[in-house]
Amino acid sequence: MAAPAFVLDVSAASGASCGQRAVTRLADIEAASDEHRKLLCYSAAVASLRKFFGKYPDMGEVARMATVNSVLKSAFPHMWFVGFYTVEPSSSGGQELVVGAYQGDVLACGRIAHGRGVCGTAWAKGATQNVPDVSAIDNYVACDAETQSEIVVPVFGGAEDSRRVTSVLDIDSEHKAAFSAVDERCLEAIVAEFIAEPATVPVAELGTPGALAWAEAQGLLA
Repeated sequence: MAAPAFVLDVSAASGASCGQRAVTRLADIEAASDEHRKLLCYSAAVASLRKFFGKYPDMGEVARMATVNSVLKSAFPHMWFVGFYTVEPSSSGGQELVVGAYQGDVLACGRIAHGRGVCGTAWAKGATQNVPDVSAIDNYVACDAETQSEIVVPVFGGAEDSRRVTSVLDIDSEHKAAFSAVDERCLEAIVAEFIAEPATVPVAELGTPGALAWAEAQGLLA
């Protein structure tokens, strides 16, 4: 099943005022490409998250993860599972990914081994994994029978000279090839700003009027 045309839903992500600012970045929203629309929705979502966490700056990690899940799941219809797995000690004396805060139509996998599946690979490589067809993954960890594509973004923590993966953001879709380079860069920016400890902001323009210019300069909207 191919991914459907992307539907802009900034109202769910950020409220009317923020959504209106995002929409007015394009003269004709109907003529915008799917990637333009997706970027606008990410920009609105980030603005909403900045406003929320500005009001509640002392939120703990679980609360931040739950809030990010809620905003993303509400704003993007192609994301049917959004959740975090955290790196925890395992019973064997090593480490494993353990399910944390998530939103979805199915139960998550409880534990995932290092290097196994899309989540374990993102942890092992310390790099975003964007899989357009999960059936092509030999060691895929299937938590359900409906997921067709998946993107997993690592979250880093620790001092600058010893940064390590502390958790991963896992997003599934029931459509093949649901995620693009726009999703990769925007999700990396979101976890870096709102989840990583200490926070970093690799794409400061996201969530501002400069988002479109940044994306065009990166070649994401070509």
